[in-house]
Amino acid sequence: MSQYLLKKQTVFAYKMADAKYKWEYAEDDTHLMFQYARMFELMINAMATWYLQQMPDVARLPMDEVIEVFKNGFTEDESLIDSKMPGLSSLMAKLPNSHERWFSERLGSEAISRDFGDPNLFVTFSNDPRSTHNTRALLYKLEHGTEMPPDHPYEMNTEHFTELMSRYAPQMAIYLCRKTKMFLKAFLCDICGISEKEPTGD
Repeated sequence: MSQYLLKKQTVFAYKMADAKYKWEYAEDDTHLMFQYARMFELMINAMATWYLQQMPDVARLPMDEVIEVFKNGFTEDESLIDSKMPGLSSLMAKLPNSHERWFSERLGSEAISRDFGDPNLFVTFSNDPRSTHNTRALLYKLEHGTEMPPDHPYEMNTEHFTELMSRYAPQMAIYLCRKTKMFLKAFLCDICGISEKEPTGD
């Protein structure tokens, strides 16, 4: 659904009489946020319904007890959740930005260190959009429909730059994601000599 929304509403534009590009929902942040929130809500409802179908005994728990389990389970004793609602933690690990999701990511990192040894290389990649010429050129083309002049001044107004980034957030997100992947592939594979995919049987 998210891919469909991006393509349908923001990626494809049409030209106006003044030759500028126009996106149907470019400035409607509320619409896009509502669509994302609605998609997330549907995903949680579907997972909750599946869980209750698999664990019918949990569906009969009083609501006060469920609330108490969540309160104490997240703040004091995490094993309380699994004791009262078995299998819920593994289900919540699939929810983005949940405590269980980040905990599972941490366990995965610790497992890699245990199997392959302590890491000896740490990579921090910071995408500072305003400091990158390509990013500013893309924003200019999205806004004006033409190539950015070579002598175009550096955008000093943070509020205006943030407004542009917000207006064209999907396009910039796609661009920065692809740029990061290209950089990491070039650095890790071409410079460090790490294979992109593990050899068979290794």
